[in-house]
Amino acid sequence: MVAPHDLMPGIASVVREQPGTVVLELAYRDDTEVPGLVGANGTEVDGWLFSDIVPYAAALAAPEPPAAPAVYVEYSGPTLAQALLVLSRRGHDVARLSIDTLPADDVKHTFGEAGVSTDDLHILPFSAGVTTADIVEFHRRRHLGPARAEVAITSVSAVHDALAPEIPTFRLAPLAASVRIALRHLLLTATNQLAEDAQIAVGLIQTSHGDTGLASEVSALGGSLSTAIGGSHLLITTRGPLYAATSGFTWLPMLGRLADHHRVVRVGLGLGDTAAAAETRARHALARARVLGDVRAVLSLRDGTDMVLDVPAAQATTDTTSLSVLARRVGVAVSTLRSLQALREATDDEPIVIRDIADHLGIRVRAAHRIVQRLELGGLAERTGQRKSAGAGRPNTLYKLTV
Repeated sequence: MVAPHDLMPGIASVVREQPGTVVLELAYRDDTEVPGLVGANGTEVDGWLFSDIVPYAAALAAPEPPAAPAVYVEYSGPTLAQALLVLSRRGHDVARLSIDTLPADDVKHTFGEAGVSTDDLHILPFSAGVTTADIVEFHRRRHLGPARAEVAITSVSAVHDALAPEIPTFRLAPLAASVRIALRHLLLTATNQLAEDAQIAVGLIQTSHGDTGLASEVSALGGSLSTAIGGSHLLITTRGPLYAATSGFTWLPMLGRLADHHRVVRVGLGLGDTAAAAETRARHALARARVLGDVRAVLSLRDGTDMVLDVPAAQATTDTTSLSVLARRVGVAVSTLRSLQALREATDDEPIVIRDIADHLGIRVRAAHRIVQRLELGGLAERTGQRKSAGAGRPNTLYKLTV
């Protein structure tokens, strides 16, 4: 758990209700401490629970972001609703507020459920480029003039401390219900991740000069190496080390190093619940690598998705700016990537949902979901939170495109 010192006891007491969970408390006094805490403890953690989106975003932007699943506690549901109740009991007009870091749509949904008008609300959604000083200035401006806000609502302790001497300020603290919702999501994701990491990964490697350089590369993957039928080299490991070595299935650094010793290096990788299933996918991936060229690597996943891993990280200075390279890497058409670039520009780089992508591309939501999965695996899309659906369904996941 990563949270400010003053919020940690309350969050920890809720998390410790979960049997069988070992809790590592990483408390901080300033958001700038978060990257260091995450980097120093990453190897000990199966899942990260952040107290809100601010430390979560700071961790994702760190040089060593969390490798394990990470979630943050949402404040725009029960927590915000309770704040409205408290402020109302204190005699404040809860229709005239300035609110920071929360998604505008979620805030309006909560106010709508409470029967409170949103006409006089001032909302500053979270953005990675916004500083504490920016947030403070936002609230100060909204508390001037005839249509001024009556109370500033913030989840950032530094903002609260700066504003409290000047204007009425309310700091959000997560309700137990909000913590439990985030914890259930984290436990489910982390459990699935652990199960996936235990999948068998099989690699078939063809080189032009025997096994020169292979032994050290395979040992870095925590795997074993042997000779397969037909003269290929057989690599056996698990999904976890492979995911880490390929920077989240983005590229395969060992490909460039092996190419220094071999004119031909083709790698086919497959994942499966059994060795037989993984090897079948590895053979399919190797066949595709042969078609692509002499130095190529392809990963075949359980859902039938093929990922091209032929751009070593050390060579990614100019190649990754090419749409054709990105398209091959993630298995998406160049025209689709161009359309997504246009969508990103049209939405001012704001997070969007899969329905937005489906509507923009003129395809079904299910097809858009498959595209987003490939973008995520290729590092071209990242999850930034959730947006409540218009009806009673599950919240929609928000994605930030980086293509």
